[in-house]
Amino acid sequence: MVCSLNKNSIGEFLSVNMLTSHADVVLNSHFQKSLHIDFSRSSGLASAYFGAYFICPPTISGWILRRFGFRITFMTGLSVLAVGCLLFWPSGVKKSFGGFCGSMFVVGAGLSTLETAADPFLSICGPPKYSEIRLNLAQAIQGVGAFGMAVFYYCFYFPS
Repeated sequence: MVCSLNKNSIGEFLSVNMLTSHADVVLNSHFQKSLHIDFSRSSGLASAYFGAYFICPPTISGWILRRFGFRITFMTGLSVLAVGCLLFWPSGVKKSFGGFCGSMFVVGAGLSTLETAADPFLSICGPPKYSEIRLNLAQAIQGVGAFGMAVFYYCFYFPS
């Protein structure tokens, strides 16, 4: 497999993380307002999201990666993420707390599947002696994307 870390792959890491990172943290206070729930119930949303991160990688995501490889794992992760995002629509229409928890779990499952394959894939892209640099650079870009998107959410989607 031949691949290289170029500006397109760095942009992909940044854009995927910007679209998804910490959306649950930013949206949590808005879920509290729209669903009329207290902080303890809204922490259930974060628990559902991060619960998927705890459950999926050692079970289904790792199995998909070992059995089918990177391409299928990335496609599966993106598909599960898309389904999770689409599940927000009926949850929002019905204002269902359980629906939002389920949607958050499915989104977390999709993202954890993507992240299960992303780091090993990045480590084999290019010369082996630079794999640590590529991983550190990707994690740094991921942190910048997470911070930037949280600021973007607060400033443009929820300016109140």
